[in-house]
Amino acid sequence: MHRGLKYGVIIIAMIALWYAIWGWMMAEDVAHVRDSIDFQNQQIKTINRNAVLKVDDVVADGFPFHFQVRVERPTLSVIAGKKTYGVSFQQVVLIPAAEPDKGYVLQLPENLDALYAADGAAPENYRVYIDAAPDILLRSERTSATCKEANVCSLVTEDSLINSYALSLPKRIRLHIELSDSSSDAGFQLEAVPAGFHEIPRSVEEPLVVFVGILREAIIHNPHGVKTK
Repeated sequence: MHRGLKYGVIIIAMIALWYAIWGWMMAEDVAHVRDSIDFQNQQIKTINRNAVLKVDDVVADGFPFHFQVRVERPTLSVIAGKKTYGVSFQQVVLIPAAEPDKGYVLQLPENLDALYAADGAAPENYRVYIDAAPDILLRSERTSATCKEANVCSLVTEDSLINSYALSLPKRIRLHIELSDSSSDAGFQLEAVPAGFHEIPRSVEEPLVVFVGILREAIIHNPHGVKTK
């Protein structure tokens, strides 16, 4: 065998071996994230059976040197009366926190898609660009401080799935909103959120309706843009 070809075969074999090891090392994180999404979907359905959290897939990401979990097309939607509201990302990435067992850093893309659909009308599909995404940490906690005080805790599996978050917001955020051939901007002054981790909320209808309503206000009712203080 030609020496160059021999070395090429060896390199390919080493890459394949490392890929197999890397995939094996990532399997637990991928299963943990997938099961956590299923768990949160069940949680939100306890409040509204017409709410759905779904994803296209959950896969390992970052080969060869990074150990991340990629969630493809996560979508949160709810049917309220005869209207449907939804928000989705093309993908999000969960990066293990620096300290062991401290959860994940949630990396959001710079844009998202939103949907408003009413019976008898054509659906409105929005594309939203965000100038400054919030910093989000996710982790597993068997109970949160609020849960302990109320003595009413959500059931968490023995593996302790992801059920809490910490959020750091920029002081100001600006959205560029597109719908078909129309576009508009919306600016927001944001208040700081309480420090620490909080239980992931199960009630999603009101936030979705309000968020999609802002997009419609910016495009349909106020095409010159929306500003809030």
